[in-house]
Amino acid sequence: MSDLVQRPATRYSRGTVIRNGLLAAGGLSAGLALQGGWPAKAFGTSVEAAASRPSQGASDALLAANLDFGFRLNAALTRNGGASQNLFFSPLSISTALAMAYNGATGPTLQAMATALGLKTLKPADVNHATLGVLTNLRGRDPKVKLSIADSLWVRHGLPVLPAFSSALQTYYGAGLQSLDFKDPQAPATINAWVKQQTHGLIPSIVKSIDPTTVMYLINTLYFKAAWTSQFEARSTRPGAFKTGSGQQKTLPMMSQSGNFSYMKSDSFEAIRLPYASGKISMYVVLPAETSNLQSLLGGLNAKSWTTLVAGLKQRHGSIQMPRFSVDFQSSLKQSLSALGMGLAFDRNNATFTAMIQDQRAYITDVKHRAIMKVDESGTLAAAVTSVGIGVTAIQVDAFTMVVNRPFFCAIRDDVTGTLLFVGAVANPS
Repeated sequence: MSDLVQRPATRYSRGTVIRNGLLAAGGLSAGLALQGGWPAKAFGTSVEAAASRPSQGASDALLAANLDFGFRLNAALTRNGGASQNLFFSPLSISTALAMAYNGATGPTLQAMATALGLKTLKPADVNHATLGVLTNLRGRDPKVKLSIADSLWVRHGLPVLPAFSSALQTYYGAGLQSLDFKDPQAPATINAWVKQQTHGLIPSIVKSIDPTTVMYLINTLYFKAAWTSQFEARSTRPGAFKTGSGQQKTLPMMSQSGNFSYMKSDSFEAIRLPYASGKISMYVVLPAETSNLQSLLGGLNAKSWTTLVAGLKQRHGSIQMPRFSVDFQSSLKQSLSALGMGLAFDRNNATFTAMIQDQRAYITDVKHRAIMKVDESGTLAAAVTSVGIGVTAIQVDAFTMVVNRPFFCAIRDDVTGTLLFVGAVANPS
């Protein structure tokens, strides 16, 4: 995507690019449920008041950080995978879960997390206030879109959680402290039941067993369900060939439709925007040119090139063919997050989360993530969950035809704030 990076964007001011691009790679924007999960009333009257507190500078800095973090994490996860593997995750869910943990970090660990999340000099209070501002913009984005975000804080019986930490998570993320006997064999089932409920059954579990050193879980869930603005007709779906990342040919049900779309084509890729419902949230499909491949495409994706891509889409008449597919991705993020600079947070001997638990040395044992997406003629259903385990030591022009018959990148984006709800590299759809 070198052509994207070189393309000038001087017609936009820096602030305009940030606001229009946002592309909040996970926009630390969870805490209230959006049409589901935690009700707004759970936060009392302080929510709306707090939403007005962040400065414009802090809000812009957070949006820029979120954008940067999502694409850097995408690159790190891509390096850990291969050309023949699917990659699908929710930057929104991951950064929200880590934002909760950020409230407990101090000293070098706080700086390490700031580096990984791209927060620079933003303190936890700045992140919390700005997060709530982003969240307020997301709330009720489209009554025809089901978008719910929920957070929870699970702690071992008797754990001396510092009041300021638990209060911040309750106020800004709706994560009320829930005490649980971690030694009880049914404890994982209790946490997983909450995850299953919040994801409407799409993701039944995230915690398999609880290690004796684990004393806390910070969990975020995200559920998304929306119909296409212009639905694909099922009668137009036909079997078609798809070449996987490993070079194998497989037959998949290929959906198709014609009309006016936001579209662009360059020497290295073509891209299309497929809006949902009233058009405020959309899926973007980016297909490498036949002379290129998915790995090359992903290598050129970053905050700047993505912003340029979105700005370069123009209305054209044409047709789109793409597979009806589903993806299910799950992974530990410890290695990738460490590569981004927050390895210290996982160091049981040197991590500093002294603002989280009283008189005990806490560290992050692991960050686990699972994301599922199902795409068909009617729309998209998707869900994600992120678990942070805490341990202690002690207009019409020439028509185009876009055939998505080989590995591609896709993203579900809130087109009002630019927040990336999900991103993925689909190499072997099923």
